[in-house]
Amino acid sequence: MQVFLGYQAAASKRAPSVVAIGNFDGVHRGHQVILQRLVERARELDCRALVYTFRPHPMHVLFPERAPLLLTTYDQKVELLGSWGVDAVVMEPFSREYASFLPETFVQEVLVDALQTREVWVGPDFKFGRGGKATPDDLGRLGEAHLMDVRIIEAQFFEDIRASSTRVREACFEGDMYQAHMLLGRFFELSGLVVHGDARGRQIGFPTANVEPWQMIRPASGVYACWASWGEGWHPAAVNLGKRPTVDGESYRVEAHILDHQVDLYGKPLSLAFVERLRAEKTFTDIEALRHQIERDVADARALFSRMSPPAQSPWLGG
Repeated sequence: MQVFLGYQAAASKRAPSVVAIGNFDGVHRGHQVILQRLVERARELDCRALVYTFRPHPMHVLFPERAPLLLTTYDQKVELLGSWGVDAVVMEPFSREYASFLPETFVQEVLVDALQTREVWVGPDFKFGRGGKATPDDLGRLGEAHLMDVRIIEAQFFEDIRASSTRVREACFEGDMYQAHMLLGRFFELSGLVVHGDARGRQIGFPTANVEPWQMIRPASGVYACWASWGEGWHPAAVNLGKRPTVDGESYRVEAHILDHQVDLYGKPLSLAFVERLRAEKTFTDIEALRHQIERDVADARALFSRMSPPAQSPWLGG
């Protein structure tokens, strides 16, 4: 798969293309349906299947106070897109200058000249051009002059829930990992480097790997059953997210207690695939009460994992 930083770089490797435009954050099941159809359609037309996406997310430039926390890093998104068979990804550096393009300029310079677009796929809410005022209907009108077809992508529903990056984020914020899993088609995965903590878990008999995640998004505070991987398969873990009100109450931590494994992970990447929220964050009367609760959390995690197999997909440890 070819990856280009911007449409001008892509112009150096021009080829007739079927192009899907969007943020594709999370590459959820709705995206996956589109990607599968995109690849099939590109093969029918003897074109390349190309995804045109943005870095950073346009909201981070235009309305930073309303910008979403991303489900995937940009590298992870590219990797996920590639796993669905697309031939090329253009990661467009989004800026105010780029956002000021006239609709006609976007169509001519980006879609026609650089990408040689034969067919372009957008969502019903797609906006483009200066002020974000141009619509899919405008895109269709402008595309006619270049023999470029425009396809409006319909919403995808699973268990009567519309698949969207927003809904996946909401499920994570609610601690509803079942719904996040159902919409993503895989476990929500949080990855990062293991750093030194205060060793408090080890002192009470439950050593933890303290993770500094690469993604900004975090599921709701609490204790989770997670699959953990440092590149050697998946291993069951009990993971605490939050401010540890019993022992700290200020600094936010992601702490993973790997069940039945004692391994030095400092400085290594660790990936956590979230299976289920076991309980919300609580404050305990003392450390002994906390230790007894952790024992129950670990027992609950073991019971859950005894009925499951590890994930089929490989962990993402790219940084």
